[in-house]
Amino acid sequence: MSLTPSTTLDSQLTSTWGHTNPYSDGPLVMPGYTSRLWPHDSQPQFWSKHQVWEWLQQVMDIHQIDASSIPFQNFDMDGHQLCSLSYQDFIHAAGSVGHILFHNITELKWSESKRPIRSQVKKHNPRGTHLWEFIRDILLNPERNPGLIKWEDRAEGVFRFLKSEAVAQLWGKKKNNSSMTYEKLSRAMRYYYKREILERVDGRRLVYKFGRNARGWRESEK
Repeated sequence: MSLTPSTTLDSQLTSTWGHTNPYSDGPLVMPGYTSRLWPHDSQPQFWSKHQVWEWLQQVMDIHQIDASSIPFQNFDMDGHQLCSLSYQDFIHAAGSVGHILFHNITELKWSESKRPIRSQVKKHNPRGTHLWEFIRDILLNPERNPGLIKWEDRAEGVFRFLKSEAVAQLWGKKKNNSSMTYEKLSRAMRYYYKREILERVDGRRLVYKFGRNARGWRESEK
């Protein structure tokens, strides 16, 4: 797939995003972020489209970015295309979040450029504990964290938060974020609706369902 030139991307997205201040306030990259989330042999220029979305998910989880603030269709690209985007491309594609994404991918490219290029590039999915996997693992191992989340319908993948703030604090501890709350956690969970990893259960507070793209929760997958 050929890379969309910067000028073309600008013309496609300017009407959507307008002129955004590229120096808007906001966190950039947390110390140790790259090494904590990505394996050393994961080179972003070789990512698949799926891996690009995995990367977006990680950035959102860390920075508690609302899913509605990123137009995912603007990042329907592989790693080679992503790494070729300019700063202004990111600003046009993601608005005020663009500078976070740009600085993060720049750090990833820089850290990988300092390592010897391997003769065979591994193209496996980057591993890291996502929020939905964290929730899934609590459900699968209730003895480790009893009374936090329980199955409502195991066969259908429906579950309910029993101690929502306790779950949020546990997630915050895992991510070194002492200010984590259930409100922030639930906003991060909205991202998974669009990817069909989680579904909202209408009319039921604190109740969710695993979607068709969630893996590892079914008893048949054990």
